Amino acid sequence: MWSPDEKERAWRDTQGYPYCVQLWIEEAEAGGRSAVMLKRFHDRTTRWMGEREKRWLQHVLFLSAVDIPSLQAMLGNETEGEEAFRWFEGEGSVRDTAGSPYRVREYLRSRLVDYLRACDHVRCESWRVEATPQVQHTTPKLSWATRARSGCIRVGSRGRSMFSAIVDAIK
Repeated sequence: MWSPDEKERAWRDTQGYPYCVQLWIEEAEAGGRSAVMLKRFHDRTTRWMGEREKRWLQHVLFLSAVDIPSLQAMLGNETEGEEAFRWFEGEGSVRDTAGSPYRVREYLRSRLVDYLRACDHVRCESWRVEATPQVQHTTPKLSWATRARSGCIRVGSRGRSMFSAIVDAIK
């Protein structure tokens, strides 16, 4: 069984998305972020992406706000920057659906960046440096309750208890 603190952390990290919850549990049971676990995480996250989308994902991971000008600057191509943004805008599997501006879900971003860093820390650092001047927006992270009250996410009155039951059932 998971403690209330662990359930709270799982909720905060995964926003209750079943896929993310499963990955969170696997990571917790493995005792942390090993290179093998990070590779598996990357492979499962990018399973349905083509090579082009995977390349775009590598760039958006380093942007705190994903927008057309930032992608055009990072990719060095106006048209491709717009195409990458249209892809990201519709890619709900990695996009933070509650945030504004557009950004990668933090839980996914941190693990995918760790994976990329383990594979090629030099290229990873160059993407980080490229993205740094592009940072234009900062928005405070809202709690799940605030997002639910504002209508950004829909959580029924039983949302957290259902989440706890799901986490317990998976365990």
